[in-house]
Amino acid sequence: MFDHFKNKILHPRQFTGVEVCLQGDQLCYHFVILKKQKGDIQIQQTGSDFNDFATLQKQLPKEVPIHLCLSGRGILHKLISGTGETPPQLFKQVLPNANFKQFHLQQIPGDQQTIVSLIRQDVLQQHLQQFKSAGFWPVDLSLGSFGI
Repeated sequence: MFDHFKNKILHPRQFTGVEVCLQGDQLCYHFVILKKQKGDIQIQQTGSDFNDFATLQKQLPKEVPIHLCLSGRGILHKLISGTGETPPQLFKQVLPNANFKQFHLQQIPGDQQTIVSLIRQDVLQQHLQQFKSAGFWPVDLSLGSFGI
């Protein structure tokens, strides 16, 4: 029984990707549902330009893991020279006078540079909580087009 549960978590047969586009006081949602069959990944369903969460959630299966991508206003991206710095050090290079604990930082290291993306922690938690409260299973997050 444990192996079945472990495989469901680590190797899902279906996966949903949802982009939440932050457009000031408005939101826009896009999604894709992927299914793994015989070693291939197939697109099962797509949807775009949903302006409210209630309409979006009717389209999504609740038992399938979700990768959330937040993009748009309120997310700051910056290319930093160098690699190997800790998140607080990177943060200080982007917003030297702000409080690190108030932000979520995503870093994507390159050979000689690092892409740093920031979003306010309260904004991130608001969107994560919306999906969790509706019974969805967010398992991964990326900021902007810079997925890990």
